[in-house]
Amino acid sequence: MPKNAASMLRNKLPGVLKGISQLTLNAAFVGVPSEKTNRNSDEEEAQPMTNAALAFIHDNGSDAAHIPARPFMRPGITKAQPYIVEALKQGATDALHGRDPTRSLNLAGMKAQSTIRGVINEGIAPPLADSTLRGRIRNKTSVKGAKAELQARSAGEAASTENAKPLIATAQLRNAINYVIRKNK
Repeated sequence: MPKNAASMLRNKLPGVLKGISQLTLNAAFVGVPSEKTNRNSDEEEAQPMTNAALAFIHDNGSDAAHIPARPFMRPGITKAQPYIVEALKQGATDALHGRDPTRSLNLAGMKAQSTIRGVINEGIAPPLADSTLRGRIRNKTSVKGAKAELQARSAGEAASTENAKPLIATAQLRNAINYVIRKNK
């Protein structure tokens, strides 16, 4: 730099501090929000079942209701973890350069959401019971797959999740899986 040249240094510290603050004060939460998740139903019930409650029941199972566990939340997060880590690393880099890291939190949340939904789409063991398949046909939900699965079983094939996917009769539960960015408390 020449002897008399003027130079301007830019103080990026306020931007860096703001970025770090945004990264540490915010978090991405993935799951089925409990508020306003009543299922569409024509039936009158005292307390309608929410998608959040159904997600918990199906993810963990219920011996009392004879519902086997079909875990999808943890496996989905585990499968998305490498991408989530990379997104959060980028968020940290953005924060250290004084840029808003919120985009990285959104990317991590979107990836977790889509991966969990993908786990459901793949079909989670165990296969549906014959009674559940007949119920789908009766209720006119996923009829084609339920009929194909019952026909395959009657032809001697082993029960599978290929024709009739568990947890996707109406897709309301799968589509309720979402992410939000919230302030840490």
